[in-house]
Amino acid sequence: MTNLNIGKIYDKQGKKELAISQYKKILKMPDFNNAHSEAKNYIENALSNK
Repeated sequence: MTNLNIGKIYDKQGKKELAISQYKKILKMPDFNNAHSEAKNYIENALSNK
């Protein structure tokens, strides 16, 4: 979940590539509290708002 929060911070700062990198790290870990779904949504949003 830490990576998800770090990704959100980067996203708000406009650092989309760093945010996406954090979200992708989540997808390499076991799913916890639906983090994979959240990470995928944030990746899609970050890519569409570039």
